[in-house]
Amino acid sequence: MEQEEVWTIVEGIGSSSQQAEILTCIAPYLPEHLLKTIWKVAIESPRYLIGLAPYLSEALLSEAISAAREIEHDYTRFDVVAELAIHLARTGQITQALDELERVKYDNDRLHAMAAIASYAPEEQRADLIGHVMNSLRNMEPIERYNTLNDVIPSLPVSALREAAKMAQKSEGTDETWDRLWALASIALHLAKQGLFEEALTLTEDINDDREQARALVTLVPYLPAEQQHEILQQALPGARQIDAQQYPHYHTHAEIAVHLARIGRIEQALTIAAELDTERDYHDMVLSWIAESLIQRGRDADALTIIRNLIDKGRRADGLIALAAVIAPSSKMEAYHLWCEALQEFAGMPRRNFRWEPVLSVGHMLGGDNLAEEALQVLQDVVRWWP
Repeated sequence: MEQEEVWTIVEGIGSSSQQAEILTCIAPYLPEHLLKTIWKVAIESPRYLIGLAPYLSEALLSEAISAAREIEHDYTRFDVVAELAIHLARTGQITQALDELERVKYDNDRLHAMAAIASYAPEEQRADLIGHVMNSLRNMEPIERYNTLNDVIPSLPVSALREAAKMAQKSEGTDETWDRLWALASIALHLAKQGLFEEALTLTEDINDDREQARALVTLVPYLPAEQQHEILQQALPGARQIDAQQYPHYHTHAEIAVHLARIGRIEQALTIAAELDTERDYHDMVLSWIAESLIQRGRDADALTIIRNLIDKGRRADGLIALAAVIAPSSKMEAYHLWCEALQEFAGMPRRNFRWEPVLSVGHMLGGDNLAEEALQVLQDVVRWWP
């Protein structure tokens, strides 16, 4: 299938946001002349404009920023311009990137982008940019400071993380409590990513809510030495059990502990914890699917497949089959192809919005060799015919 046909297929999909989502997934495979034709879709769904940015040339990136400046909604415009400015810096255009930030009026967007741009700047300029970010944080009211701090933490160097920790360790009232605790957890995580495990664990002691402390500890686990991981999971478990799934449906700490236990080989304990979860809220299926993913990573494909096929949720079954196919594809394309087809049968019974474009295309590309997989693209045509 010719690359130009991709655009023809995508145009046949009704929603501009769905078109943009698909284009973001296949952008790595498109030549520049095709990327240039998709602004009319991307600009209608601005968040996908950010997703396309890593694949754009300097010229197209400039066009993208020009288009982003015309976005009517202030919040969206500032967000997109700030994110695209980071990609300008990535291409070496530091001055232009900082000029674009002058257009961004929201502190959290501007300071987040400035901290990220600093990582691409020369050393002396980097120090000045980080200094400006930290000084701006110090001069903010507590609620705004902690909210913005959570945005900039991922881009801060260790010295600035330590300074940020001192800011977050100082409680300045009750109104900002949750943002402050989340900031402490995020700083601890990024210290752990730098190998500063003891500093990270010590910082979590300042999180004076058992549930939030449990969440923070669980995020650290993948970065801790293997011999510490089980101990920290056991430490987090009582706090995780206090989290009310009805009140905090987006908190998956209890489930994540089960997943980590599976990842370090404690499968039976992981399954025991999975059985404690609220099956009516699909938590049981969610954890089992994650345990299956951990089994895949450990090379226990047969055990993983048994769990996947016994999941109640059709979408999770399809996701699990695709994930397993991706792992098997390099060594057994035929077996992977059968799993891929089985996943498509699961997807066929669901609304189009539930179709997982990126993993289906990715595995299809593996099966198709050097070219974008013919069969993966055919899926796009079939989806348009199958589903409203």
